[in-house]
Amino acid sequence: MTVVPRKSQERHGKKNHCNSPALLLEAILRNEDGLNIQTLDEICALNGMDISKYDRTIRGWQGRLRMTTHTLLNTHVKRTGELKLPGGRKATFVNDVSCILSWHEAW
Repeated sequence: MTVVPRKSQERHGKKNHCNSPALLLEAILRNEDGLNIQTLDEICALNGMDISKYDRTIRGWQGRLRMTTHTLLNTHVKRTGELKLPGGRKATFVNDVSCILSWHEAW
């Protein structure tokens, strides 16, 4: 189920969120409560992003924070080619669909 109107899905495509950085973040940040905010904060800090300015008090803030940070992190990956992860690990992106993970075995 999605909150995106069908007209927007048809215009922009349904799969524009399915790239390596987004899928990697989805795998790392999902937990039984939904979104692991502490890990998200840590990943953003490791990659030089301050996300403290985003409101965390109104209804639905988790989804907006997730979408906003995914966009910021995707831009960072396109610019640098890598994403620093907790534990001194990093993911290096060869292109938009393939990713070399230095953390996979220990994660």
